[in-house]
Amino acid sequence: MADASRIAAAHVASANDAYAPLAAQWAAVDLTERTEAWSATLASGPGVVWVAASLDGFVHGGPARRTEPGVSHEVYAIHVLPAQRGTGLGAALWTAIRDELGGALYVDTLAELPCCRFYERHGGERIEERPTDFRGAARTHVTYRFR
Repeated sequence: MADASRIAAAHVASANDAYAPLAAQWAAVDLTERTEAWSATLASGPGVVWVAASLDGFVHGGPARRTEPGVSHEVYAIHVLPAQRGTGLGAALWTAIRDELGGALYVDTLAELPCCRFYERHGGERIEERPTDFRGAARTHVTYRFR
């Protein structure tokens, strides 16, 4: 619970850097609201959250929110501060959540994001691609499965 504000700050900074350029309409995220949302998630779930000791990133995963054949878990979010990307922090968080959740899992993201290369390097198999509207912009939704 004590990390909620730092998790929120990493989430906002990472999303503003990665997602905002892909959106036609991007509203500034209220850090207080995001902190409250993370406080609620940490208090009652679902899932598990791993936070880097440096508080420069986090990963959140748990039970799959939809049915995917042979998959029981989902990574809901993984965010690393932009300045920490490429340092191995994301890979360490990824390993932690994979070890925690075990078994097969999936991740949903946008095909236009650089994180797709990360998921592919870590064994992700693209199992779905479809057009989507991302905050007013035509983008491609992609799902990766990990065995």
